[in-house]
Amino acid sequence: MGVSCRFGRKIADRYFERALNGERHDGKTQDGSIYYAVKGFRCLTGLAGTQMFCQRHDRWVFASSRQGDHPATWR
Repeated sequence: MGVSCRFGRKIADRYFERALNGERHDGKTQDGSIYYAVKGFRCLTGLAGTQMFCQRHDRWVFASSRQGDHPATWR
C-alpha cells in the first residue's frame, strides 16, 4: 500500500537531507544495509545511491534523487 504523494515527498525529502548531510544512520538490517528512521519508516538507499525506498508495516515510499526522474521532465 502506498502513501499520498505529499506525504511521500516529506519522507523522501527528510531521508535525502539526512543522508546527504552525512548524519549517522539509525541502524542496520539483517543483511548489513544501513537505514535511516524517518517518521516511523525505515528508509534505505539503492541503485548507486540515487534511489530510496522506505517501509512501515504495509506502507511504502519509493523515490529517486536523479534529476531525470523528476515528473517535471516527463514527456
